[in-house]
Amino acid sequence: MDTEQLQPKLVRMLEVAQEIAGTGFSITSGFRTVKENLEVGGVNGSSHLTGEAVDIACKNSMRRLRILKALLAVGFTRIGIAPEHIHCDISETRAQNVLWLEN
Repeated sequence: MDTEQLQPKLVRMLEVAQEIAGTGFSITSGFRTVKENLEVGGVNGSSHLTGEAVDIACKNSMRRLRILKALLAVGFTRIGIAPEHIHCDISETRAQNVLWLEN
């Protein structure tokens, strides 16, 4: 995982979550520039812009469950579930205790 532009707290939480899940995480999107965020259809003010969010590749329901349990265990309170990835972020300025589903 390229962690250079991610917040250190996020990186630590992801490392522990990987250990708990017993599997490596394939990050499909981490830090984004404003241009990159627009190109992928990211929301205005996305946590990706501040290095506080990642998307983890996930297409299998059993793997998704393992990853979700691990993310919750380490304290993530902002999680989005999409068909091919799981979004997690540590923003403290955006709504907390949020779980959302994307089609």
